[in-house]
Amino acid sequence: MERMHPGWWRPCLALLPAIAGIGFCGVDLAHTDLSVQRTLIAVRRAPHSLPGDLVADHAAAHPGLWLDLLALLPGTPSTETTLSLALSMATLLSAAAWLKLRTPALLSLAVGTLAVVLSRDLPGFVDTLPSAPISRAAVLPAVLASWALASSTHHRWAGLTAGLAIAIHPAIGASGAVLAGAMSRQPLRLFALACAVGFPVLGPPLLFSTTAFSAHQAAAVAWRWGHHLDLFHGLPITVFMVLWTLHRAVRATGRDKAVAGVALLLIVFATGAALGVTTGLLPADLARLHPLHFLVPVACWVLLDAASRLSTRRVPALLASVLLLLLGVGAPPGWRSTPAPVPPEVIAWCADLPSDRLVAIDPRQAGWARNQLSRGVYVSVKDGGEVVGDRRFVERWATRLAESCSAEVPPTPQWSPGPGWTRVRMVCSPPERPDQRDFFADRLAVLQVPRASDTRGWHVIADDAEWIWIVPSERIRP
Repeated sequence: MERMHPGWWRPCLALLPAIAGIGFCGVDLAHTDLSVQRTLIAVRRAPHSLPGDLVADHAAAHPGLWLDLLALLPGTPSTETTLSLALSMATLLSAAAWLKLRTPALLSLAVGTLAVVLSRDLPGFVDTLPSAPISRAAVLPAVLASWALASSTHHRWAGLTAGLAIAIHPAIGASGAVLAGAMSRQPLRLFALACAVGFPVLGPPLLFSTTAFSAHQAAAVAWRWGHHLDLFHGLPITVFMVLWTLHRAVRATGRDKAVAGVALLLIVFATGAALGVTTGLLPADLARLHPLHFLVPVACWVLLDAASRLSTRRVPALLASVLLLLLGVGAPPGWRSTPAPVPPEVIAWCADLPSDRLVAIDPRQAGWARNQLSRGVYVSVKDGGEVVGDRRFVERWATRLAESCSAEVPPTPQWSPGPGWTRVRMVCSPPERPDQRDFFADRLAVLQVPRASDTRGWHVIADDAEWIWIVPSERIRP
């Protein structure tokens, strides 16, 4: 039997800082994207579940292999926690595999893997590695694995993993596949395999989402979703990405020079598309491409490539390591559990009601109520992130939002900086006196109103320091 290399354990030790980083960042089951993802998964498990809920009714407009795979697993907090940790570990190992092909330096391995698992705040309010089991976290291991395979002799497997990444998240996967092609000696074969794997999942839905935005949808996208095209958020790491890719495109040789050139073109494409849409020079429906998500693989490549150059010692290794580890890092969310805004009395009240009766909760926290009750909600501010996908969804969401809290989509696109959900929440104000006619017309199960509301003629199901849960007095029994 062949003996193991006597220093085999040293690379394992070099991965310990990254493993500790994963534990420090934790698992965020309160990540707001999870409230939408769980709804999409529920519809995949049972197509007729959550009737009347906007996200559930339009789930077909939101494809993704990751959602299809999660529908096969139990939707429990322990499952989600395990998946999140597994995705972070897979990202770590894939990054380590690529780095080992580049340099034997243990410092580069330790710094590079830790730099990748520490999530960065990129333009468009995009984080590189969310601490939650969502598609943006699931795609990264496949992207990094395709790079490691493309940099070796396993070109077919590189194409398959690149296609898997595209099927999980089209924008991040496509950007990663382009970089993998630049690393490969057989880029055409890689691209052909990637398209063959990704198209069966994404092709049919994409064929039905090519219509241009209506004026109302363009205004809704700018108002609610526009922060995903905000170039000023995450500006420090963007500047570093540009400077590093320019440096490598000029100074590197061979395949490294080609990869740097492709990374630079991806930066130009992503920022140019975002700037073009927000200034009106490009059609608003190009927002569907999620252009700033194309920067996620570029950021990971910059971090890993810079870490691999630490062994050259052209700059002080300690200073460079600190820069790579801190630049653009956001505050880690820690270990957060899923919010549960619905009191037990309301859960008991809704248990015997028909499934098509919606819960009218404050739109700012409605997403979690839907998950907690396994029942559709009337409208949610978080669900407004789906306005980029479906025109019919936009019309229904805007109508319900205006009726529930008097928040109306501006008549023309207003690409303002800052999070779109903040803009909506600032103008969202529930009526002081709820209308029982609306309660019955909208087929509601229960209504949540501020504690100061006029509730004469209503029966109180539950209350707390800020909110009251009510139903019409004539409907005390289901």
